[in-house]
Amino acid sequence: MLEINNLHVAFNRGSLNQVCALRGVTLAVGEGSFVTIIGTNGSGKSTLLNAIAGPLFPDAGCITLDGKNITAWPEHKRARLIGRVFQNPFTGTAPAMTIEENLALAAKRGERRGLGWALKPGLRSLFRTRVSGLKLGLEDRLGAEIGTLSGGQRQALTLLMASWKKPRLLLLDEHTAALDPKSAEQIVRMTREIVARERMTTIMITHSMHQAVSLGERLVMMHRGAIAYDVSGAEKRRLRASDLLGRFEELRRMDQLDLAAAEMLRETYV
Repeated sequence: MLEINNLHVAFNRGSLNQVCALRGVTLAVGEGSFVTIIGTNGSGKSTLLNAIAGPLFPDAGCITLDGKNITAWPEHKRARLIGRVFQNPFTGTAPAMTIEENLALAAKRGERRGLGWALKPGLRSLFRTRVSGLKLGLEDRLGAEIGTLSGGQRQALTLLMASWKKPRLLLLDEHTAALDPKSAEQIVRMTREIVARERMTTIMITHSMHQAVSLGERLVMMHRGAIAYDVSGAEKRRLRASDLLGRFEELRRMDQLDLAAAEMLRETYV
């Protein structure tokens, strides 16, 4: 279970350019839950994922995973518990290494590594079986360099690698945004199958309204570094893309009112 309590993150703190990226975010994600997060650019989505994964340390607040306070853990230590797939299909893999060499790294994540051979016959057989499940024909190309694959193929392998050891938490950071529609559809299908089969606790950021309403059993909308909308269960299942667009429009109108009020105050006291 993931628990985030009163998380604050600010960039350029103390300067005229200070930006409050997270404003007291509190969120609890139960074991086996699949949560989708949406929001406009600058709403705090990626900042939240970076705070969870470890590249970014919060200014205040606490992050607990499976009862362990990981707030101050370095990224490499959290990687034992957290798998992540990025937006860029070429992030998260070593392009000059082969498919099977990349998979060997994933299979050894979080373990002590010696100087023995990583690619043993039994492991190669397992790689072939697991890769064939992607249904992309890559099981016959395990010796091919990752850099020679298409974006969709590479993202499929990255998803397989991130989920290989069934992490306690899987983070999907707009992992279909850079793909063509057909490849994106394939990755969505694989995501749904892997998460359901392994019952992995998952948080997915997306800009796709269709993905937001069709994937996961809970949806969180972020705005200006805070949670503006949190829906689950039957209410989430009834959601349509048009409903989310309506919510975004409400937030936009509220922003306009806030700006208008600020302008009126400025004119009054200047």
